[in-house]
Amino acid sequence: MRSRLAIIVAVVFFIVYGLASTVGSIFLVTWGGSSLFKTIMIFLGTFPIDWNYLIVEKSIFYLLLNIVFWTAVVYLIVLFTERIITLQRKGT
Repeated sequence: MRSRLAIIVAVVFFIVYGLASTVGSIFLVTWGGSSLFKTIMIFLGTFPIDWNYLIVEKSIFYLLLNIVFWTAVVYLIVLFTERIITLQRKGT
């Protein structure tokens, strides 16, 4: 059975990260200095598919793949964390 919490967190992450990466990727090239947001966006945007492909190939498909990948990672982290907490409660 799928966890409702994991699904909700994944959907919220998909929306927030999707908007941030779509709008933020435009400004990453022009921002001077460094900030925590810029560092996180650069890390998430370069793994597993480098966001430079979006610029070079001019295809939003690569950005969508990146967003879906990180949404799946967040979903699995929340799902496994919830399962571990549930197992610990049953064992105690």
